[in-house]
Amino acid sequence: MNKGNSSDEAVFYRLNASVTKKPPLLLLPPSNGEGLVYKKLAKLLDQQIEIWTVDYVKGDGINKVDIQTYAKELVMIWKQEQGNRRLVVGGYSLGFRVAYHMTLKMEQQVERIINIDGMLYKDAAEEVEINQAIIALEKSDSAIETSQILANKKQNDLKLEKWFANDYFISPLKLEIHHFMGKESPVLNYMPEFVSCKNNVIHIQGNHENVLEIEDNLLVIANDLLNVKTDKNE
Repeated sequence: MNKGNSSDEAVFYRLNASVTKKPPLLLLPPSNGEGLVYKKLAKLLDQQIEIWTVDYVKGDGINKVDIQTYAKELVMIWKQEQGNRRLVVGGYSLGFRVAYHMTLKMEQQVERIINIDGMLYKDAAEEVEINQAIIALEKSDSAIETSQILANKKQNDLKLEKWFANDYFISPLKLEIHHFMGKESPVLNYMPEFVSCKNNVIHIQGNHENVLEIEDNLLVIANDLLNVKTDKNE
């Protein structure tokens, strides 16, 4: 369950045992940039679906990384390391946005997309509007002291996410997207159904901060991944 599953020179690394008969699942990290956030899910799917991930090399909020350029580079590296094998792409939170931009560059290779409590802005104006709405929601649902902590934390999170520039919707995909959205998450109100005409929505427990920490959620995601047929099996 560590980077020992790939060579020292490789950028992407596998979190569980190799599985040759099914397309691998590539999961992009949230804004903390660490792919090991998926290690519990990888353990559940060990010897059934191999999970690959990456650790972001990111900017600091001043030296921004253009997400479209970054996604293009990640696709190029993935192809260098893994070839043209079919795969499923997804991500949690910010990772879903990276998965979307990567899929735009390799749609013919991707079977479907997994969205774990993530959203995608249609444009820069919507980003400002939604962020303000989320902060206001956190304030209204909490005590004064707690709301201030949450508001400050959200502001810090937003600053962290600024290392991705040009992070908006470009064009719809023809792929099926499975959206796993937290019932208590503000992201639920902004689910990006516009990304595809093939949306499968599954409500899971928890809020945006803890959806991957709830065991039942991991079981729901794992079962969904195992029960969906691939093109080769249909």
